[in-house]
Amino acid sequence: PADFVHGPEGFGDLPAMQPAGGPDPRSAAQFLCETCAAHP
Repeated sequence: PADFVHGPEGFGDLPAMQPAGGPDPRSAAQFLCETCAAHP
C-alpha cells in the first residue's frame, strides 16, 4: 500500500471528522426525488 502518500487511513493523514447530524430518515430514492424537484 502507498501509506507514504495516502496515510495509513487512506485519506492523506487528514483528521477523522465526526458528522454534524444523524442519518437522513428518507430513503435514497426519496432524497433524490426531493432534491431534483427542488433544483430543476
